[in-house]
Amino acid sequence: MTNDLTLPRDLFHEDNLYELSYELYEARNIRRLTLGEVSAQSGLPVEEIDALESGIGDINFSHAARLLDLYNMRLNLTPDCFPGLPPEYYAEYFRTRGME
Repeated sequence: MTNDLTLPRDLFHEDNLYELSYELYEARNIRRLTLGEVSAQSGLPVEEIDALESGIGDINFSHAARLLDLYNMRLNLTPDCFPGLPPEYYAEYFRTRGME
């Protein structure tokens, strides 16, 4: 379920951007994977993975979802932190559903 879904950075609270970036970075490091290895496995450019892990630029949630799928994980955030996400993403990519 990874359609293109780019969300402008200014929609996010800085704490939520930090948490997303940190969780993706930490998941890669726990698995002892390099950016190059994740790029090869996910099909995403190294620069895009680095941008997501650094919280730089707009958030392409479809790219974040590829990484979440690769790491077999869900975010420790609520979907409310990501305005405009389709409801079908809630159960797949978030540990809690948040307010609906």
